[in-house]
Amino acid sequence: MKHKDAVVVLGGGHAIKPGKYSFQLDDGKNIVVTVSKRYTRDRPYWYGLSPSFLKAMEANKCSHVAFGMGSSQVALVPSEIVKNYVKYCSVSKYKTQEIHHYHFFITNSDTPEMYVSQDSPRTPLMEYITKVKPQVPPLQVPSNGEPEE
Repeated sequence: MKHKDAVVVLGGGHAIKPGKYSFQLDDGKNIVVTVSKRYTRDRPYWYGLSPSFLKAMEANKCSHVAFGMGSSQVALVPSEIVKNYVKYCSVSKYKTQEIHHYHFFITNSDTPEMYVSQDSPRTPLMEYITKVKPQVPPLQVPSNGEPEE
């Protein structure tokens, strides 16, 4: 799932600046989007939020963070929950000791949960999940104009 695909899953919207992953949804919410690729069923989705991502969230007054989870669903989590999580995340740093990313996970399960380490408390996310609607292929009409059975 790409960032713009997550916006479509959430009902559509348009990009806002500053920040290349900031959008205003058609319902008026300002959001920032991050995505994680699809892993095997037993592996969690991994996210690394940069300080610039968090600054864009503040600058654009984003009320939510959209977490693309593979190609099947999006968790639209209130930004206050994410800001609280960042305080407890493990981080990767540049050689200068400046923070590169804040790291955390979302379980790849039927009842997704956000967490920062195996031993940390988990936050259930089911109330924030929007699943991708399956695409219905168009009806195939043969050259004689009659639908096939």
